[in-house]
Amino acid sequence: MAKYFTSNKVGLYLLAIIVVQPIVFKAFDLDRSIVIEITGHSVFIIIGLICIHLNFYFHKNKNHHK
Repeated sequence: MAKYFTSNKVGLYLLAIIVVQPIVFKAFDLDRSIVIEITGHSVFIIIGLICIHLNFYFHKNKNHHK
């Protein structure tokens, strides 16, 4: 799993979470319930992990076909 992560990808993902997540939570009023808040944080983390994994997968395939 460590091969999927580079410092740039993780840094950009953390920056996106810091900027986007509060905006989304305020827009949809997700701060009402602790369960919804925990679920929202989990969804953001899972989406980020999937994006990093897909980025690695497609980048690996692109380099493989050269």
